[in-house]
Amino acid sequence: MDINLNDIHVIAGMRGYGKTTLAKKILSIIAGQSNQYIILDNNDEYREFDNRIVPQPGQNRKKLAIELGKQIWNTGNLFIVVDEAEKYLPVFPVLLPPYWDNIIEQGRHRNLGGIFITRRIANLNKTVISQAAKVFLFRHFEKNDIQYLREFLDDVAYSLQRLKEFQYFMYDGKGKVKHCIL
Repeated sequence: MDINLNDIHVIAGMRGYGKTTLAKKILSIIAGQSNQYIILDNNDEYREFDNRIVPQPGQNRKKLAIELGKQIWNTGNLFIVVDEAEKYLPVFPVLLPPYWDNIIEQGRHRNLGGIFITRRIANLNKTVISQAAKVFLFRHFEKNDIQYLREFLDDVAYSLQRLKEFQYFMYDGKGKVKHCIL
């Protein structure tokens, strides 16, 4: 799998269909190349990796996103994994939290890239999706998600409802869609 460390990638789909497995596979490749990564691990699922932030129950997500965004932007040379990204980078408000707009839109100039993982792609900020070099799509069935995905996948979006566990479509941002199995 070809993953550029300076690119933005999105992994989306239902719980239990392989999002975390794919993210860990990609992260293993990246961790083997560099220890310059950070994981916002909302569900404490990435224990085998160093450099994790596990939010505490009740922790203010908005404040955490701003503080983490500032740290990432100022550090540079970093690969970011954000699980449940829609909680930190939601579609509303339309504007991304401070620093995250720079990370998403200009991060490649500071050697910043990452994986943004979500169960509900329609709830993830559109800037993140529009800047993604690759979008990995596991099973979806929510009407809003399918309708949103039809904008760039056409009728392929309906096929997402029939995907089995560990099957996904990889959209390359240039209109090419490839069916894959983990």
